[in-house]
Amino acid sequence: MRKIVRDRILEKCNYQCVKCKAKSNLEVDHIIPLSRGGREDEDNMQILCSKCNRKKHNYIYFRQFFIIGKSPDYIFTKKDFPIGAWTAKEFKEIFLFMFEENDRLFGIEREYIKVRY
Repeated sequence: MRKIVRDRILEKCNYQCVKCKAKSNLEVDHIIPLSRGGREDEDNMQILCSKCNRKKHNYIYFRQFFIIGKSPDYIFTKKDFPIGAWTAKEFKEIFLFMFEENDRLFGIEREYIKVRY
């Protein structure tokens, strides 16, 4: 990676790990890993310390793509929602989790059927 690109990403992330705020051992990470369909561009890159980057591996922090707490009946996804980055099972589990969390915010009790694979 060119130094100028790395410097822009560092600046975008305030020269610290976006997860734990560490300021040393910083690495550039793909938000959506290349192995899961992520792009090789600056919008898909962030700064993580080496510890957080190893822990993340090829996981995608899905919460950043959802907007919850706006409506008791809907959850919203952001424009850049990477629908093809997860398997069907992961996708279902993510949506179920986000709906349950949204219901908790509004104090709604619903029963969700959990299908086992």
